[in-house]
Amino acid sequence: MKYALVVLVVLLAPTLEAAVAPFFPLRGAQPNVALIILFGIAVAGGPRLAMGAIAPLALLVAFQTGRPPALVLAGYLPLLPLGYLIEGGRVPLNAFARAIVTVLATGGWARLMLSLGAFSAGATFSIRELGSDVLISGAILDLVLLSVVYLPLRLTGVSGRSLSPSRTGWYQ
Repeated sequence: MKYALVVLVVLLAPTLEAAVAPFFPLRGAQPNVALIILFGIAVAGGPRLAMGAIAPLALLVAFQTGRPPALVLAGYLPLLPLGYLIEGGRVPLNAFARAIVTVLATGGWARLMLSLGAFSAGATFSIRELGSDVLISGAILDLVLLSVVYLPLRLTGVSGRSLSPSRTGWYQ
């Protein structure tokens, strides 16, 4: 059942990214709906389920939004290793703080990858616009979207799973 739900969510995420996200722009950025959905899959279903969802989700988002598929995939790939490192780090953070750091860092990396792709395709390069219009605005939008999704789930008693891979074997 959970696999069918993940397939449904992965198929709906690109539509949300292309059809809903443009209605909520902030300066030069849009909320990264697919990243929040991918983080939700990782927290709700675990890292193995998220590993299987990253590539199809990234490719579907790329094809739906017209972005380069390799850059979208390279932007989403650090989500799980970064979540694992933050979870196992020495800094004591609660679950929401870990989610914020993981999503903001991955979202910033994804936006930076897409921006570098745009610059290599001929867009004008401006550090100020990249920082203020894309990275900072995108971080604010991702933080708001993460709060809208994460906090109601926590208030209803839904708790997330660890982003650390299990050490029991390959198959479970």
